[in-house]
Amino acid sequence: MFTKTQAIEKVFDEYASKIDKIINSLKKHEDSSQSFVKIKDHFANKTNDFYREDRKLRIAVIGQVKAGKSTFLNTMLFDGQDVLPRAATPKTANLTVIKYGDTNFLEIDFYSKSEWDELVKLASSAAEIETDEIKVAKEIVGMVQKQGISVEEYLGKNDYRIEFSTYDELLGRLNDFAGADGKITPLVKSLQMTINNEKIKNIEIVDTPGMNDPIVSRTDKTRQFIEYCDVVFFLSRCPKFLDKTDMELLTRQLPQKGVSKMYLIGSQYDSSINDSIWEKGSYQKADADNKKRLMERANSEFEKLIEKMKERNVKDSILEVIANCKKPILISSMAHNMAKKERAYYNEEEMVVFAGISEYEKKLNKEMLHTLGNFKTVNSVFSEIVENKDKTLEAKAVHFIPTSVAEVNGELDALKSKVEKRITILSANDIARLKESKKHTLSLKHKIQADIENIFGGVALNLEKLKTELFSDIRKTMRTYSRITERTGTEERTGYNEVSASSFWRPWTWGTTKMVAYKYTATYTYLDVSDAIENIRNYANDTSTSIEEKLNESLNLSKTKRELLTVVVQNFDTTDDDFDPAYFRLLVEKTLNSVEIPVIKIDIKNEIKNLTSSFSGEIRDGSEKSSLQLAMNDALHSIFEFIEGNLVKEFVKIKSSIQNLKDSLADQLLKDITDELDNIEQLFKNREKELKNNEELLKVIADCKKLVA
Repeated sequence: MFTKTQAIEKVFDEYASKIDKIINSLKKHEDSSQSFVKIKDHFANKTNDFYREDRKLRIAVIGQVKAGKSTFLNTMLFDGQDVLPRAATPKTANLTVIKYGDTNFLEIDFYSKSEWDELVKLASSAAEIETDEIKVAKEIVGMVQKQGISVEEYLGKNDYRIEFSTYDELLGRLNDFAGADGKITPLVKSLQMTINNEKIKNIEIVDTPGMNDPIVSRTDKTRQFIEYCDVVFFLSRCPKFLDKTDMELLTRQLPQKGVSKMYLIGSQYDSSINDSIWEKGSYQKADADNKKRLMERANSEFEKLIEKMKERNVKDSILEVIANCKKPILISSMAHNMAKKERAYYNEEEMVVFAGISEYEKKLNKEMLHTLGNFKTVNSVFSEIVENKDKTLEAKAVHFIPTSVAEVNGELDALKSKVEKRITILSANDIARLKESKKHTLSLKHKIQADIENIFGGVALNLEKLKTELFSDIRKTMRTYSRITERTGTEERTGYNEVSASSFWRPWTWGTTKMVAYKYTATYTYLDVSDAIENIRNYANDTSTSIEEKLNESLNLSKTKRELLTVVVQNFDTTDDDFDPAYFRLLVEKTLNSVEIPVIKIDIKNEIKNLTSSFSGEIRDGSEKSSLQLAMNDALHSIFEFIEGNLVKEFVKIKSSIQNLKDSLADQLLKDITDELDNIEQLFKNREKELKNNEELLKVIADCKKLVA
């Protein structure tokens, strides 16, 4: 706990007073003073929160939906017990704050009436193309209708409290509010869990629903919590390690929000091992290859990111936070939990992991599972965080004012650049030439539209060609995996020979015989169920990977963006040489930066579990072999039909999205430019007055920068 002394309060008040002076100075010239009001409020909120009497070190666990955040926390804090329910889909994800207390209780925060009305409105949308937000809204509202919940009974309540004595009791109640099939789950926005657990006595932990959560109100609440967090565990799934969504979240949301330390966790490492062990031929080779690949990716991605940040003069303290992610901690919560129990108690998911690895690593034991889980490293880091909490908080306190000053200077620099451009235009161009430039700009519309049509026409043509190729490819791939390779085994069998039992000295035994046993080795053929499982898994994985790779290759989003930017910039470069095109190029780039062509992602449902649950061991009987072969082919066809159906839907979505983008881009681009030109014309009506006002504003900006220097 840190105390806001009179000396500290005086320093903060003096700094807030400086921001007030900046706000008052700018009000006379510019309507952008509101951004400085936000900076001041933000500074006050952050410092007041930090110096609260009950303020503790706040740790956030974040990542995409389904990154394994709740499982990670269950393993780290609750010895693997399923205390925090795992969100099966984005519709069941919510934010959970875990804190220490003498008594155990839950506090539930429900959607407000306005937030719920917005969800109902989205769910009622008749849009031809469903966005993720619309889809999840429909699922949430559908769950409420199915459960027959009285919505009005819960909306807007933020003092709903439930006490519990044991984790079992907690789990029973928590499932109602956070479980995948919980009766009240769809109405819950967040919940706070206060527990008597010494491990978290000096900290608070925030389990987030996923920063790619489609529900805006939940995402906003998540971002608000992260802004006040000190340490972050960022989880990225090893099978899709540091993908585009991960990197956007890391670079845009976290360091700038005041996070002091960040640890990159590669979750679900067992999946990466299972996906590659068949190719490498052994567990050791698969483990070494995956570690090398994932470590190199982390190092490469963050080296590039740090270089870009240096070019933008990002503070060293932020670069240090980012640099720590170059060495990820690779973990498997499932393997760690498997190591603590006998094989007879494995659940279905754990048996799939065990079967996949043990096929190539016959000596798979608890010690190896502990090593694969790697929670020894996680617990060491967690203990270090708790032990050094005061140092972490002290370091954060030191940066409150410098961080805010950087925000102020950033806003002042942006305003200065805008004013300087305005002065240049007012000084260098007359109104007649400006109007001529506007006329010329509008005449470019048809050319720009034609160029954009050509670019997107090429994209559409590539997509149509790709669709035909993909349907053919996934059929061919299915045939590749449609046969189970027959294996040969040996076993020791017992045979019997009939021999004489006669004894010369015992006449009564003459003519009798007896059977004598002997051992021999026999060869037999069989089908291994694990081969069938491997074929199904490989078909699903290979097909999904192939589709994603070929879509990215066909769309080539970065190339398309470059072509669009080149078209626009080249067209505007043909304007009058005496007129400054750089000002308008900035507007063009700003518009294009807001354009995102959707990336298709197809998730394959876990058909393997459903279709192989009845098979086990070696199959020797001819009819059973045929049954296994038939069942595997049925599973392959089921996966094929699932992929084919989803592929058709995704192609319709992306083609529609590209069509809408093509139709609106040129008009929107020219609208921004035309609106800005209209504004400049208004400035020219009072040219001398505006010149003087902007020159005075430059002096005010310079004085403001001196205030916070």
